[in-house]
Amino acid sequence: MALARSGTMAYESSGNGTTTHLGAEWLFRGLAKVDITHVPFQPAAATNAVVSGQVPIASTSMPPAVLDFLNNEINKALGAKSVQDRFETLLLEAIRMDRPTLRRYVGSEVGKWGRLVKDLKIQVQ
Repeated sequence: MALARSGTMAYESSGNGTTTHLGAEWLFRGLAKVDITHVPFQPAAATNAVVSGQVPIASTSMPPAVLDFLNNEINKALGAKSVQDRFETLLLEAIRMDRPTLRRYVGSEVGKWGRLVKDLKIQVQ
């Protein structure tokens, strides 16, 4: 994080406006408030850019086995009493989803935000 906050760090994604781009922007700029440079790559070249040292961080998609593992672990955590208590304190509701349900939810969100981008004529720069 110190390196990222120095303003000299870059990350790659599989292209402007992709979920990997938006997810990394949310993480770095939205949550961590870090000004980090986005370097878009074609999807097939994204992982190679990190492996070859062109950029230090990648925002990429994961194999299904990794997704299953993460989904199971996140759902376990969301079921923990301490997490539920904390969410209640924050007036949040934890909704555990299996991967197909999550996929449908994300699809509906993409549609919703896509319409907003289109209706407001938001441009990727």
